[in-house]
Amino acid sequence: MEASYGPIPTVGRGQDIPLDRAAVHGRAIIDRQTIHVHDLAALIETEYPGSKILQQRHGTRSILATPLLREGVPVGLILIRRLEVRPFSEKQIKLSKPSPIKP
Repeated sequence: MEASYGPIPTVGRGQDIPLDRAAVHGRAIIDRQTIHVHDLAALIETEYPGSKILQQRHGTRSILATPLLREGVPVGLILIRRLEVRPFSEKQIKLSKPSPIKP
């Protein structure tokens, strides 16, 4: 299931997107932690080459990715993107941090 809000187009609707640590979303899920990138364009070649298409196609600059975990197992992801370099605040990051979902 995918949901979106705002003017930035969704990524990967109806597509299989590789899951690896070279992309922001993959690293968040694999490492089971929130990833906050202030300026994706500045790190695209060295740190997150797997997010290059996302950055180039949509102009994503600041990004926050948080895995959704159930009993420690990733079941989804919340991905928030900005088209300008405007890092997320500590309060916003704290709101996005995963907490265990209990059955």
